[in-house]
Amino acid sequence: RDSHAVYAGLEADLSEKFSAGIAGRYEDFSDFGAETSGKVSARYAFTEAFAVRATVASGFRAPALAQQHYQAVTTNFTSGVAYESGTFPVDSPAALALGAEPLRAETSLSYSAGLVLQPSEQIYLTIDAYRIDIDDRIVLSGNLAANAAMTDLLASLGITNVTSARYFTNAIDTQTRGIDVVGTWRVPLAASTLDFTGGYDHTKTEITRIAPNPAE
Repeated sequence: RDSHAVYAGLEADLSEKFSAGIAGRYEDFSDFGAETSGKVSARYAFTEAFAVRATVASGFRAPALAQQHYQAVTTNFTSGVAYESGTFPVDSPAALALGAEPLRAETSLSYSAGLVLQPSEQIYLTIDAYRIDIDDRIVLSGNLAANAAMTDLLASLGITNVTSARYFTNAIDTQTRGIDVVGTWRVPLAASTLDFTGGYDHTKTEITRIAPNPAE
């Protein structure tokens, strides 16, 4: 795989209280195509002790090489009976015959908003809420149990004794929501300082879409 990317960003203090930034990235992959992503962020300080910030960003993740080219046949035992389960590359004749399509990049759109608090010189606290929507996430298909037609099809491709088959596919969309809290307490010492830092994060991820099965 070859990839080439261009990235540019700009940040500025637009006033004593307001700062903002913008960034963009373009990347081209030899094996699946090109993607563009960007980010816009802003911060406003009401006082030296209280500020708000927000970010909107898009992103992508290229299909891993293993997700595109991994192949294996695994033997599983159920009640003492051996079953052969095959995982096939998306561009292999077996996967294509079962409905596989070329993998696309996972794309995302994220939002975050938060507070920055510094009630004293010794205490610093940030609280951020976020949401991340990911489209076309790459997961394994279900194990497609081999009926007579499928067994004959795989046999015609030189694959025998496989009782089920699967492949990677852009099958689901997900939404993740969460909150992140980080606090620091700085204790002055005789010659330096001692920092205590603690964090809390809670997230919830839901599947918002499942792609329909390919035509039989």
